[in-house]
Amino acid sequence: MEQITIIALMLALPCIYLFNMSYGFQSAFVDVRTSNGRDDILLSPMDFVDSKGMLHRAPIGTSTDGLSAPAAFQSILPANGQEDWMSAVMHDAGYRNFLQIQVNGEWVLANYTQEQCDDLLLDAMIASGVGEIKREMI
Repeated sequence: MEQITIIALMLALPCIYLFNMSYGFQSAFVDVRTSNGRDDILLSPMDFVDSKGMLHRAPIGTSTDGLSAPAAFQSILPANGQEDWMSAVMHDAGYRNFLQIQVNGEWVLANYTQEQCDDLLLDAMIASGVGEIKREMI
């Protein structure tokens, strides 16, 4: 029987605003379940307000493998546990068509293109304080 681990991640984000919907991630805590320490399933939603004020959500059940960095950079860009992990989850949510946006108070599927998902990743990394060099490597 494979062991299931529930992890509560607290990431060091420079600007954490709870409940006021300011630019950035809306909570520093994310509950996930993993069976192998690499592939995670969200047990709580993750909300992010982008630089244009759009509210995004990676809902419960979103799957992610964290940051998928090129092999040459994996020793310095681990998949989990860094300030860019939450950004990677948003990106995966978009690519895997889990991502939702709030429109007129209702959550709807975002249906983002690859370019829109990549733009969201960049915006989320900036909001999380990921440095420019690291953003370029990703």
